[in-house]
Amino acid sequence: MDKAVEDLCFIINNSTVLDVNYSSEIVCCLIALAYACDQRFWGNTVSAASMELVRQTLANLNRNYSTEVMMRLAKAAGVAYKMLDGESLSEDEEEFLLKKLEI
Repeated sequence: MDKAVEDLCFIINNSTVLDVNYSSEIVCCLIALAYACDQRFWGNTVSAASMELVRQTLANLNRNYSTEVMMRLAKAAGVAYKMLDGESLSEDEEEFLLKKLEI
C-alpha cells in the first residue's frame, strides 16, 4: 500500500502543468489517496511516513496548481484531509465519493 501511496503522490506532485480539462485525473488520485489512508476505521496499513507524504502533497496543492484547477480539486482535497484525520464525512461528502466511484 505504501508503494501505491508513493506513486499517487508522485503523479499529483508532478502533473503541475495541468489543463483544467484534465483535472479529473488528479481528483481520482486524491480520492484513491483518501481511501488508501483512511483513518476512520481500523485496519489501515499505511505507514506513518506515507501518511506524512500525503499530508505534504495535499498541503502543496495550492502551490502546484492554478487557481482554476484548484477550484476543481478542492472538494476531493477536503474529503481526503478529513479521511486522513479520521473525521466523519458529511452526507454531501459521502455522496461526492459515491458519485466519483460510479464513474
